[in-house]
Amino acid sequence: MLRTYQTKIKNQYTQYLDEAASFFGSIERKLFVDIIVRKIKRNSLKKTYIKTFKISARQFNSLYNEIDGKIKSFIECRRYQINQLKDKIESIKIAIQKQTNSKINLHQRLMENLKKNPKDERLTKLVKKYKNIKLLSGFAYKLFYDMIKSKASRCGVEVIEINPSYTSIIGQFKFMKRYGLSSHGSAACVIARRELGYKMERFPYVNPLGDFNFLKHKKTMYLRWSSLSNIIKNDKFSDRIEKLKS
Repeated sequence: MLRTYQTKIKNQYTQYLDEAASFFGSIERKLFVDIIVRKIKRNSLKKTYIKTFKISARQFNSLYNEIDGKIKSFIECRRYQINQLKDKIESIKIAIQKQTNSKINLHQRLMENLKKNPKDERLTKLVKKYKNIKLLSGFAYKLFYDMIKSKASRCGVEVIEINPSYTSIIGQFKFMKRYGLSSHGSAACVIARRELGYKMERFPYVNPLGDFNFLKHKKTMYLRWSSLSNIIKNDKFSDRIEKLKS
């Protein structure tokens, strides 16, 4: 049984204690390296340290046991942390699976075919100036496609790719105010209509943003929506949404 006594040490002895602590601290660090890095056996270390540092066998045993206890404590803590992380990972996987199963409950999922997006064509024109833009854009598209298709395949859901050209602007003009949708929700409505086989929506020649009858000379609805997109692309998005909802 160990007993601890509180004593009052005079200042004249503190220097000796500091030197002793520094001496045994340096021995402990060297012993740690020999045990962990060099992997020298205890009996061999004991003989060497007693002879080199002029310490007793009891002092060596005390240093060795302290280091051994710290190592075992560290290993046990790491094992506990690893088990905790494994449990968290499993719980996160279960939560993701539950959310995915609750959201993907249809036999088909519609997805924008971003490769046909006019924005991607504009990125292609910038490749010469910024060489990494196309690479990063393509990587993001590929990662998104693979993630959706892989998850849909596991859940037995068919993925249908839809051309997203001007779906956002068409949704803003045709469905946002009518159904009280957001800009993204109205664009999704246009994508759904395209999958069902509907023709491109009629062009609103007179709308809250102005009179666009001058676009009637365009041969197709696609060209009219394209021209409108180019006309209003520099407008502030929030201002445009407020006018269309009014």
